[in-house]
Amino acid sequence: MSCFGNPSTIDLGYRFADRMVGSTREAYVWRVEWYMRPIDLTNAVVTFSMTNALTLEIKRAQGNGTGNADGVASYQPVPTDVDIAGIYLCQFVATYGGAVYRSPTLQANILRNPTDPPAKLVPRPTPY
Repeated sequence: MSCFGNPSTIDLGYRFADRMVGSTREAYVWRVEWYMRPIDLTNAVVTFSMTNALTLEIKRAQGNGTGNADGVASYQPVPTDVDIAGIYLCQFVATYGGAVYRSPTLQANILRNPTDPPAKLVPRPTPY
């Protein structure tokens, strides 16, 4: 068995477009379908969760999202959601009339701004 790539190139399947740290302009969106037909999410309660894939730190536990008649669930990130670069695992949950629709795990890459100084490296202690 071989493993290719490093943490910056790992692809976990479904993914959002990459964004820079602090970018809140674009919303995260996912379309809920059943047999290629959209499910009406107009009156659904849509929540969004976001977890750091490396540290498992929860960035957003139950963010309030929105849904529309075309089955599109969306979540507009706030600055604290996108303030640290990394790979994040995201999921939408839409609840309506006793039914629960969960998106698959979605990957979100938040990239460091090229104008930011590099992170300070902390030397590793030498083993005895």
